[in-house]
Amino acid sequence: MSVSPAQDLATRWVPTDDQVRTAQAMLDVNPNAYAVFVAIALPGKEHGWWTEGQPVEYVPGYWIATDRNNGYRAARDAASIAADIALGDRDGQPSYAIIYRDGRAAMFEDIRSGWITPGS
Repeated sequence: MSVSPAQDLATRWVPTDDQVRTAQAMLDVNPNAYAVFVAIALPGKEHGWWTEGQPVEYVPGYWIATDRNNGYRAARDAASIAADIALGDRDGQPSYAIIYRDGRAAMFEDIRSGWITPGS
């Protein structure tokens, strides 16, 4: 039985359980930190659209946001760049998850703007 694109998105475009556990451990030892970012590459994805079966690739790495301002931006940009580099020359979109202390996560898709040269 097929699932809807919305159901597929809600169950697959999420950080892994291991990513959530690791992020929570990082936040436990950094009590003043805001959140942890992880990179997720979405090969072949068109910006703004989700289709059932969209490939999801978890990119190694964790970036801690030390605060809601500069630390947030630095961690977000690092995760997005890591996802973009992981895509290399393939079509697709970089994305990232923000993991909070309670294990909740917010997912965001970035736009490949061309200001990043894959592999550099």
